[in-house]
Amino acid sequence: MMKRKAHFVFVEQTESTNVYLQKLLFTDEPEQFTVVWTDNQTKGKGQGNNKWVSEPGKNLTFSLLFKTENMPPENLFIINKSIALSLVQYLNKQYQLDAAVKWPNDIIVSNMKIAGILIDNFFVGEHIFCIIGIGININQTEFQSMQLPAVSLKNIMGNDYIIKQCLNQLTEILISNLIKTESEDRNIIVGDYDEYLLFRNIERSYMYNNCKVTGVIEGVNNSGQLVFRNSLTGKTDFIDHGNFGYNL
Repeated sequence: MMKRKAHFVFVEQTESTNVYLQKLLFTDEPEQFTVVWTDNQTKGKGQGNNKWVSEPGKNLTFSLLFKTENMPPENLFIINKSIALSLVQYLNKQYQLDAAVKWPNDIIVSNMKIAGILIDNFFVGEHIFCIIGIGININQTEFQSMQLPAVSLKNIMGNDYIIKQCLNQLTEILISNLIKTESEDRNIIVGDYDEYLLFRNIERSYMYNNCKVTGVIEGVNNSGQLVFRNSLTGKTDFIDHGNFGYNL
C-alpha cells in the first residue's frame, strides 16, 4: 500500500524548493511525499522564464516529491490536473472561494492569481519522479507588477493565517488526489478538473497564435493540450501552452 503521509523538511531559506528537492532526490533517496518548504524562497521559478516572487515569511512555498511507476509518460499531465484540482478544492472548501484553474499552471480568484504550479519530471529507469513546486499567496498584501494581477488569502479574507497549518491541510488533499492518479479513480480527477477549468463552455475571445479568436474551451486532454472549439470555423484545435492567451 502506498505511503499516505508527508515527510516534511523545513529550510529557513533556499533559492528554490524544487532545486533543493531535486538535489535530495539524487543524493539522499528521499521518501515518497517528501515535502520541502521554506519561509524564504529567493529565486522561485514560474512557468517558462517567469519568476515566483514571494515576500519572506508571508506565503506558502514548497515542493512535493511523487514517484510513479505505472504511468505512461504521455499521460503525465494528470499529475498537473491532480495538483491544480487539489489547490482549487482546498481554497474553495476551506475559505469558501470561487477559485478556478487557468490552464496550464495558475489558480485564479476573480481573474487574479492566488497560486501557481511548476512540475519538473525526472525519468530514472522505470520510475518517474515528479517534483511538484507550489506557491500560494497567504499573508502578503502587496505585489510587484506582474503579467497577471495577484491576490492573497489576506487580501480576500482580511485575516492572517498560520503557514504551517495551511501546508498541513493542503498536503492531505494533495496526497489523496495523487494516489488516485494511479488507480481507477483517475477518471474522477479528470472530470473534477474540467469542472473547475476557467471559462470552460463559455464562448469568448482569446489570443491564439497572436491572433484574436472567438471560441469555447472544452477541456484539457491527457497530453496537457487545451481542447478549443473555434466558433468561426467550427474546428476543434488541440493547443500547446505558449500559443494561447486569455485576455483577462
